[in-house]
Amino acid sequence: MQQKNWLASFYSILILSGGAGFQAAGEIQQGRGALLRGDPKLALPHFQRAAQLDPDYILNFAPLTQGVWTYVGRSYYDMGNLAEARKALERAR
Repeated sequence: MQQKNWLASFYSILILSGGAGFQAAGEIQQGRGALLRGDPKLALPHFQRAAQLDPDYILNFAPLTQGVWTYVGRSYYDMGNLAEARKALERAR
């Protein structure tokens, strides 16, 4: 019986720990879509939510590795808010 409880706890922790990463990935994909449509104001909240969920999230499917802060910075840059863009891009480094 104890082994079943331990196993259930282990799976719960595994699912919950991966949940934030999956949510962050979804937010980033929605934000990327908004950027591709030329709407950085719509994209920024998605990237900010992703950064709150997983501030170290990295996308590895592009030729260059990009983190969530890269997208936050790009959104600010596209909106003309250069000071915030710089902060986010420095954090991305």
